[in-house]
Amino acid sequence: MAVEPKQTIYINNINEKVSINKVRSALGILLQKFTPISISVAKTIKLKGQAFVTFPSIDNASKAIETLNNQEVFNQRINATFAESNSDTLLNKDDLKQIRRKRQDEYKIKKQSTKTKSSKPATTKSKTKKTKQTLPPNRTLLLQNISSSLPVSKESLNEYFQSFAGFEVARYLGVRNLSFVDFENEDFAKACLQSVDENDMKEKFGDDIQLSYAKK
Repeated sequence: MAVEPKQTIYINNINEKVSINKVRSALGILLQKFTPISISVAKTIKLKGQAFVTFPSIDNASKAIETLNNQEVFNQRINATFAESNSDTLLNKDDLKQIRRKRQDEYKIKKQSTKTKSSKPATTKSKTKKTKQTLPPNRTLLLQNISSSLPVSKESLNEYFQSFAGFEVARYLGVRNLSFVDFENEDFAKACLQSVDENDMKEKFGDDIQLSYAKK
């Protein structure tokens, strides 16, 4: 039975000897014209050689499949099909449910505590957009005002940004409540800046966060 077309595609038969960052980078370059939203490459031994890529539309996903099928990447022909679900993830399903439940609970608590500050998110969003526009493009992004009351770590930051094409590393400076996020080039940094979900970031890193280009 054929899988119903959707925005997420599943890729397998990827050369397992190649590092995750190199695989993600190669897929990002191959699929750049289809503007991938996220690229998740399997880390565990059991799932190695597999990846999921999500696009802004089914049409983009279809064209990506046509491009990738039988394409030779790292001396190995890969296969691409539509994923079983748009929410396909490399996490264990029970773990994923637990994480989502925890995030929802945290978000409800934060939302209740900021009811009297309804204008604050709009101000922050406006300020973020202004910062994005005024600073020149850079391969490094700057995430500022990370909440000290949330369990943010170098690991959680790297886990969050690793799904973006061309991502290299997040350098967390806990004392200053900020993190530098490095990409391979300015194009990948720009793609992240344009496609990142600000509400999702606020849930994970705090309501006052700002993501912009870092100063060169």
